[in-house]
Amino acid sequence: MLVVKSPMLTEKVKQVLDGYQDNDIKICFVKQEGMSLYFEIEGIRGYEAIALTKKIIRSHDWGNSIYFGVSIEN
Repeated sequence: MLVVKSPMLTEKVKQVLDGYQDNDIKICFVKQEGMSLYFEIEGIRGYEAIALTKKIIRSHDWGNSIYFGVSIEN
């Protein structure tokens, strides 16, 4: 499970990641607990999944101006 923690703009982060598809990679929103957003991710794992998630968020004009963290939980 992919976890994105962001104290601000959680709705925008969710909108950007939920439903993301590229080749065999799919990201789907699961739940929100406070500032933590949980996503299922298919087709990529580990550090590659974290790097892709950061790249997707930072590709938006607001993505470089917010503080967020990305991790993988089992």
